[in-house]
Amino acid sequence: MRNQSKTIRPTFFEPLESRTYLAAFRPPSVPLVVNNPFLSVWSNANNLTDDVTRQWTGAQQPLISLIKIDGQTYRLMGAQPAGLNVSIAAFPQIGVQVTPTRSIYDFDNGDVHVRLGRLLLRRDDRAGALREARAALRVQPKSLAATEIAASASGAAR
Repeated sequence: MRNQSKTIRPTFFEPLESRTYLAAFRPPSVPLVVNNPFLSVWSNANNLTDDVTRQWTGAQQPLISLIKIDGQTYRLMGAQPAGLNVSIAAFPQIGVQVTPTRSIYDFDNGDVHVRLGRLLLRRDDRAGALREARAALRVQPKSLAATEIAASASGAAR
């Protein structure tokens, strides 16, 4: 009987990127509104306020989002509106996260943090609406909108 020995070759697997690298992923265009292939609005800019939002064809589909904090108005989305005598400052964007089902933008000026695009609920998801409203009330206890949503959702859930 011959002594046969097999050579065992170790298999090396390349490790997956850590979650921090995946979270830093930034596609060339970020979907903002997607209804069907013929109706969608995208941001092609690095910051949501750097350029006009566009259709997938590149045609302009301007969306503008403004926020008023302590009497000062800021832009969260869209380029400077044309035809205004006053310039509206862009609120500082600190990040964007794109997942298969949502695009989330974070803004922060040192005093106020704004998250845009986080909440996606089904039309009749009262439990989800109540959960989100209660989370908002923990952060902003005097939020009238969150109070109304919580009251509506909890009343309808009964």
